[in-house]
Amino acid sequence: MNIDRELDEFKYGLNRVKRILKLEIPLDVAITIEKNQLAIIKSLLPIARDFVKRGSRLEDLISQTSEKIIKEYYYEFAEDLDIKNDIEEPEEALNNLIAGRTDTNGTKIVVLITQAIARSYAMAYEEIYGIKEVRDYRCPLCGSESDIIVKWSDGSYRMICPFCGYTWII
Repeated sequence: MNIDRELDEFKYGLNRVKRILKLEIPLDVAITIEKNQLAIIKSLLPIARDFVKRGSRLEDLISQTSEKIIKEYYYEFAEDLDIKNDIEEPEEALNNLIAGRTDTNGTKIVVLITQAIARSYAMAYEEIYGIKEVRDYRCPLCGSESDIIVKWSDGSYRMICPFCGYTWII
């Protein structure tokens, strides 16, 4: 995985969406989030591949790696987003999220880190098993609902999961 290339593709795609839909997207924040998530994905991808090969589910990867990954990346993520003085401790943020609170900066960072873990699993899954054909609007990997459908260059229609990023043919 080449983080610089991935980040360039992200910027290009985001700028296209911004222009086409005339959206006000804070590019600097989006790019900072993507840069941090790509670093997590790169470090976790070999482990995610192992989980996929063993037949483990996404939930298994999250439960076995999230605490370590959150501790490792939490403060750097907060600093890059310039919110380091307005966050709780990582353990408290994780507990708040588990309790259903998503209104703190810390819980938002935990969600972004968890999303990066899910994205690493989705990338590993696609590398190993390819693209599934599923006639459902729910992601076959993480269960998130998607309303994002894109016509691919091969003529197929694919749903894209807004959480883990997995694509599937419908």
